[in-house]
Amino acid sequence: MAGATAACGAVAGIFPGNSFKGANAVFAPTTIVQGFFLEMVLTFGLVITVLIMAVEKSRAAFYAPMIIGVYVFIAHLLAIPYTNTSINPARSFGASVITGIWTDHWVFWVAPLLGGAIAGGVYRFYKAVDYESLNPNQDATEKV
Repeated sequence: MAGATAACGAVAGIFPGNSFKGANAVFAPTTIVQGFFLEMVLTFGLVITVLIMAVEKSRAAFYAPMIIGVYVFIAHLLAIPYTNTSINPARSFGASVITGIWTDHWVFWVAPLLGGAIAGGVYRFYKAVDYESLNPNQDATEKV
């Protein structure tokens, strides 16, 4: 959280005047419930993408950084107009410390943590049912 606060402070210091608007908020006409579910679903997607692409070792793991980055980019394109896109409570905390905006701040802690927990549960379920057996030899280099 100290890193996020320092980064937001640096950004606020670099841009002239009072132009740093990085704090998360649920913007009208978005409701708290809509913002909550948007943040939860986007964080779920990010965490499951990281778990499947980076944690699972396969030949596709080479592309994990690019795919994760593209996911974060698309998540921001989708959610910035509604919540300024948190998907990371530390980032929300740092921006709120610098701007002093704490409106509906709980949404940007509870929703990402819940989305991440659900993604972890889904991943554990996939592992428990041995999802690798659904497509055996998918990483084989020779014909099987």
